[in-house]
Amino acid sequence: MSYKSTHIIAVVLIVSFLTLILLSRFTYFPLNLSLVSGYSMYPTLRPGDLLLSIHKDLVGYGVGDLIIWCSSPTYCTAHRVVELGDTYVITKGDNNPSEDPPIPKSLVKYKVVLVIPSIVWLPTCFVFVFLYLIREKEKIMRFVRGLGDVEVIVFSAFTLTTLAVVALIPADPITMESAITRPTMNLRSVEILDPGSLIVIRYSTRDLGVSSVTGCLIMVSDQLIKCASYTLASDSVAVVVPSETYAMTYKNRLTYFNVLVNLTLDKGFLVGNYTLHIYWNKLSLTVNRSSLVLSNPNYVPINITQIKITYMGYDEKARIHRVIEVEELQGFTVGPKNTHTLLVESKGEYAYVMLKYSFMGDEVVEQRRINFS
Repeated sequence: MSYKSTHIIAVVLIVSFLTLILLSRFTYFPLNLSLVSGYSMYPTLRPGDLLLSIHKDLVGYGVGDLIIWCSSPTYCTAHRVVELGDTYVITKGDNNPSEDPPIPKSLVKYKVVLVIPSIVWLPTCFVFVFLYLIREKEKIMRFVRGLGDVEVIVFSAFTLTTLAVVALIPADPITMESAITRPTMNLRSVEILDPGSLIVIRYSTRDLGVSSVTGCLIMVSDQLIKCASYTLASDSVAVVVPSETYAMTYKNRLTYFNVLVNLTLDKGFLVGNYTLHIYWNKLSLTVNRSSLVLSNPNYVPINITQIKITYMGYDEKARIHRVIEVEELQGFTVGPKNTHTLLVESKGEYAYVMLKYSFMGDEVVEQRRINFS
């Protein structure tokens, strides 16, 4: 095989291999090559540094490791693992003041095994290219002369090289407030809509809008629950709350849970972590003529386990109140954010209605008097 053929094959193999590495965030590939573009890991990582990573299925990862997780093919983060759960991972940038919101383990793609500083790989590439040009200068000049105008070719090559370097190394722009309007996005409200099946997140935005929701999770204690979500408008998002969310929160005697959403904006991305507070309350009992109205202010059903009605009458001869009849009824359930009306027959002068139910693990006994006259 001639030198020329070997040279062409080597170039094709190198270009193909590098192309596969660069496409690794879109498809499965054992290796990944990433470029750092921010300061969240400073000084461990700096803009322009190259990261060589191996797929998590091949090497695994643990607390303290630097991993790459992607919420979409175009949005990946290289942060350090600070906590590992059964179904989630919490990461943090070394230069960030707080941890990132928990993410599902399925979003983790690679473990970083080698960091190549920009001051190492960039000069090396330039030296390699320069030496290659010196070595092959005669062939290159023959090729250039065959194309035509040398000045145009040199100018074009210089321009393309400059653009490649500018595109490769992220810039740190200086924004002129008087000339450029900076897009802003602030949380306006997070609201649970009755009977609790929907949460609406609203933002105050300027020159920015929500395009889509790429991920939604609800965290109760250390458990993650998948949830459905969609955009209501360019400034609001709706989250469909699974029924087990409130059941788990109530069972664990918690007064809050967290909603985690990944949003794609028309000018970037947003990872939101919002805390929803819940105030659990006992049943509200109201007497309405000969009925007892039970109102459940909670997002979980309340089961009435015992109902006893004691009917009282007045003995005029003995001038005392006596028990006429005691009636026990079958238990029932008051649904979330719902009411139940218990009808009481008119027997005697009045009646005592006693109810028993469980609330936050404790037995509650309630009694009300209903007058018939």
